[in-house]
Amino acid sequence: MLKYEIRSDGLWYGSRRIGDVDCIFVEATQADVRAFVEVSKSLAHPPRVEVCHLDVGDYVFATPSGKTVALEEKRSGDLARSMSEGRRRGRRQLRECRAAADVAGLALRGDYSRVDLDQWEYAIPSDMVLEIVKWQVLGGLVVPLPTAPGQLLEELWKLRAILRPGSHLYSVVAGTDKKMPWVGQPEPVLAFRRMVKGVGRSIGDAIWEVAKHKKDPLGWMVTCEDEELAEVRGVHRGIIEQRRKVKGR
Repeated sequence: MLKYEIRSDGLWYGSRRIGDVDCIFVEATQADVRAFVEVSKSLAHPPRVEVCHLDVGDYVFATPSGKTVALEEKRSGDLARSMSEGRRRGRRQLRECRAAADVAGLALRGDYSRVDLDQWEYAIPSDMVLEIVKWQVLGGLVVPLPTAPGQLLEELWKLRAILRPGSHLYSVVAGTDKKMPWVGQPEPVLAFRRMVKGVGRSIGDAIWEVAKHKKDPLGWMVTCEDEELAEVRGVHRGIIEQRRKVKGR
């Protein structure tokens, strides 16, 4: 099977040049995205997106690190219809993406910011969950994409940027378990830190140095005048404003 290839003069599929490597390519049958791209061409800075016939995938691009990516889009109902037992289209499309690109992805399109995911239009069918997991185990991407075409293209540009080796990938597991910031401070300070956003360990220690001499340390932290709290080393305007919200409850 033919593959998407990055050459010196652009992105190719077999003997056909698709376009420049710094573009995102959208399958012409994606009508709403195509319409958005056509309108956006009149802007002062139109997005680097080209609509064309793609032999494989609904969205294709090359990453900055030189990998080709092919994404097959599925909405909730389409996912169930094309991947259910007895149906071959969805499975064939994913096989073709794996064969044609370095990175193959299943793009699940829908408004995933909604809470009411029990609605069929937005939910992933329960019988498809295991199929999606199998795809991930095989090394395939699963990419949620928003319904709105403009937001969809923004997410694709973000995806293109992160699909490269580097320390940026470790942000998802950043941090350490060696230091426990909630341990080792007096309970009034811990309570204040839980109530007021922005109060870290060092600022909490500084506040405690003043509050510990009060009859009711926690009461003073919560109810003292803004000017008094602002005199504590490290306390900034953001902490004052967050504390006002607590006082207003």
